[in-house]
Amino acid sequence: MKSSHFYLPIILVFGIIVAGCDVLGGKLVKQQPVKPKPVVVAPDANIEIAPLLAYFRMVSALTPEAFTREYVQTDSSYKENARVDERIKLAMLLGMAGPREKRDEARAQRLLDGYLNDDRAANETLKEYAAFLRQVITEQKGLRERNAAVETEQKVLKERYNILDIEYKGLKERHEALNNKLRDETARSEDLQRKLDTLKAIEESILKRNKQRSR
Repeated sequence: MKSSHFYLPIILVFGIIVAGCDVLGGKLVKQQPVKPKPVVVAPDANIEIAPLLAYFRMVSALTPEAFTREYVQTDSSYKENARVDERIKLAMLLGMAGPREKRDEARAQRLLDGYLNDDRAANETLKEYAAFLRQVITEQKGLRERNAAVETEQKVLKERYNILDIEYKGLKERHEALNNKLRDETARSEDLQRKLDTLKAIEESILKRNKQRSR
């Protein structure tokens, strides 16, 4: 009779095999290995505010030509990788740093909203900074719209003033023409009156002489 020690290695090997299997309906079913959950990395991880502030100071001092080149480069970079820092830089360029005629506050707001509404965003300091930028851009947009409305109203008032000024000048010219005509008519009337007075004086003189002769 064989010793039980002979079967010990076999039992151990069989136990290892069975440990990786389930007995289901009399059959051995191999277990699927549990896959680890993927680690979600926040899109704004390791992004600091200081470089963004330095970037804003830099682009604010650019000439219009240099600003245009920087905008094209930043816009292209954002479209390629859609990084959060590139998104915020582009929002700065469109909403705050650029010349007034180059600004697009509506797109800048959409860029910042895209980050602020991203559930994966976890950098609270950066989110607060982005929210501050959006508030400034919104207030700036409202101010520019109000200024534009005032400028439009001023333009309308100026056009109305010009029309009234033209009408006034026309009335003034007609008034002066009427005054000149009145002076001419007055002068003619006075001349006729003098002639009538002269004729009347001549007539009276003749009548007076005739009376003297008839005596």
